[in-house]
This record gives sequence, structure tokens and C-alpha cells, in this order.
Amino acid sequence: MRLRCCPIEGRKVFMVEYFMNESPNRLAFLFLTIDNLNQYALWERFFSEADPRLYSIHVHPKYPDKVAQSLLFGRIARNVVETRWGHISQIRALNHLLKEALTKNETNAKFMYCSESSIPLYNFSSIYDEIMRDEKGFLHRYSSIQERWRRIKDKSYISKESFLKMCGEGWVFNRELAEHVVRNDHTDIFEKVACPLEHYYINLFQHLRLDIDGLLHNRRLTFFNWKECSPGGGHPKTYQEVTEQDVDKARELGFLFFRKVTANAAVPVDHILGCKSVYKI
Repeated sequence: MRLRCCPIEGRKVFMVEYFMNESPNRLAFLFLTIDNLNQYALWERFFSEADPRLYSIHVHPKYPDKVAQSLLFGRIARNVVETRWGHISQIRALNHLLKEALTKNETNAKFMYCSESSIPLYNFSSIYDEIMRDEKGFLHRYSSIQERWRRIKDKSYISKESFLKMCGEGWVFNRELAEHVVRNDHTDIFEKVACPLEHYYINLFQHLRLDIDGLLHNRRLTFFNWKECSPGGGHPKTYQEVTEQDVDKARELGFLFFRKVTANAAVPVDHILGCKSVYKI
């Protein structure tokens, strides 16, 4: 595999090339869902236009018997655990998905977490090229609410001053990070921490003394609208309609994905999948 620089509309865009005698690196999509994907038609077209050698799909639904989308058939996790929102069970479900994705296909090179309410902001090739442009993963992290540190079972696990928060969705791990996660199950230590999706992985990596800056870009890939409320006051905003302007604004801010989008929301599919290159920030 090699990177090729292609000038597009006056910008330099790096494209991933691979040779026919190589097994290309796959991007594994890890979907943690209630049952089905909200915007199934968009996701179905997103993957149908992609080279099937470049991706894999792994799904952990809360209710497997309710999954009715053909894209998800045969891709449901073997070990489905009972999950609750804001509970450590969500981490355990994701860890099962990571383990399956690691062992099912050795060409799975990176692993991305998405929910059923996420949608892509570009076509597959644009997102693939951006995520696979180097060996690093993506995880936005920053200083945390120290009150949550007090809920850790073992206070010697990480200091209060070092305790970090992370973006709970939209992270990407490479194989090295995924293997660390699977080998080191420390979920019991975070059993009573509120919203462990926002804390578990980054503090696990700190505890293991990994080179976090060398392994992970500090960048958020999925857009959330925390500035506006949903009807009824919920945060982040849930979208009943996504406009071309919404898509372009999120792209200009450097995002590759967008949430939270309902199943019945109108979405500009052609505008999303017709964009040929990722906005550079």
C-alpha cells in the first residue's frame, strides 16, 4: 500500500493505493445499536459504493431479534451482553466487538465506533482515505470532571490530576490499541463511574503508560450539536431533518460523521455521498 498525492480543486488530497497482490487494510465499523440503523438507506448506499475489501461491519444490538436490515445480517456479535445507557455494560459490549473484529480478519487495521443515530458526511472512499492516511487512531481527550474520578473503585489506578475525559463516540483505534483493550479488561474499576464511555479508554491507555500522543490524533470525528436543544430540552440536539447547510457546516469544522439523526429524518444523501474530498482544517 502507498499514499498518492492527488490535486483536487486546488488542494492536495492524499489517496490510499494498494496493489492487486496485497490484502488491503480494512476499516472495521463497530456499531453499538438498540436494533437497526436509523438512516439505513444512506448507510446501505455508503457501503454499496465501497470496495468490500476495504471495510468490515460488526454490530452489537441491544435487541438482536429486532434487527431487520440486510446489511447487518451475519454481522451481529456472537456475545451479546445486556446493555444500559451510561453504564459500564456499553464498554463491555464494545470490547466484545473489538475482540471479534480483531480475530475475524487480520486485515482489519483500524476500528471505529458508531451508533445507530450516526451518519457519514462523505462517501466511503473519502472517509477511508482520511482515517487511513497514517497509522494513528483518533480520540479527542481533555481534562475531566474530577467528581467522576472519585467513583473509580481503585484510586491508585490513576491520579485525580491525570484523569481525562474523551469523546464517547467516533473514536478510531489501530490494531495495537485494540489489542491492548482486549488484553486488559479493567471494566470492574469503572463500574460506578458515570458515563464510562467518556472515560474508560483514555484512562486505560494512561494506566498502561502508552504513548498516547504517538498513537492517537487528538481530534473529534463525529459532530454533536451541544449548542441547541431537542424539543423537550434534550442534549445534544436530535435532528428531525439534516440540511445541506448542516452537512457543510460540520464538514468545515473538520468532522467526518454527524449525529444524532432520527430514523425518519430527511437527509441529503446525494449531497453527502457526492463529495469527493475531505475538507482540510
